[in-house]
Parts: sequence; C-alpha cells; structure tokens
Amino acid sequence: PTEPPTEPPTEPPTEPPTESDDDDACPTGQALLSVKVVTDMDGIQNFFIVRTRNSRNKFRLNVWREDDLGSNSMKVFKNCLPVNQDYKFFMFDKGRNGMCCQSGRGGYIVTWDGTMVQDTLTNFTFRRGRRKVSQKF
Repeated sequence: PTEPPTEPPTEPPTEPPTESDDDDACPTGQALLSVKVVTDMDGIQNFFIVRTRNSRNKFRLNVWREDDLGSNSMKVFKNCLPVNQDYKFFMFDKGRNGMCCQSGRGGYIVTWDGTMVQDTLTNFTFRRGRRKVSQKF
C-alpha cells in the first residue's frame, strides 16, 4: 500500500505588494519638487541647480544639482525638500542659446508641492541666454 501524501512544507506565498498612489509622498516637513526637462539636441549644455538662501539672504546655497540631462530627451527629476526654506530654480545653458528653438524644442516645467513654479516648455520661452531663474517658492 502507498502512504498518503504529506502536507506541503511551507505556506503558499503572500500576495505581492500593490503599487501605492503615494509614490511621490515626502516625509513630514518636506514637499516634492518635480522638474520635467525636455532637451534639444544640445542638452549636454544644460544643467539645473536649486538654491536656498545663505546667511546674507541671497540665493547662493546649492541644495540640488542635475547635470545629466541628455540630448533630445525627456526626463523627470524628483526630490523632497524641507518646506521651512525658500528656494529658487536655476536652469543653465552653457551654449548661451537657451533650450529652444535653435537646436530643437526644449524647455522645462518646475512644480513645488503640486503648484506650478515655472513653465518654459509650453510656450518655449527659454529661447536665448545663459540662464533662466524662477521666482522664489
């Protein structure tokens, strides 16, 4: 006679975790800064810096910098920053011709805690110059 089968040695696996709608949630006391960048064919010339105030109340302290924007690409950068500080966003173009429209249609959109801070992408308004600076947020 054959013996009956034994019980499985382990429990079946649990359900995989589900994706959360709060993937962009920041810790208490911080808010999400989101930067969508669309580069032209000279994207290697572009980089951005987020700055806060120094002891002389000037926006000179770098808190976030991104250099790898690529060319002819679209990237979204996200960072949680403390809400008890003021910031400004600086986009630089080493070629001094802006992000649009000499070498393609580039620009960027900056959003702080769900509120639009600056949009040069919709109307392609960064057309010339070395840098473009947002209002404080």
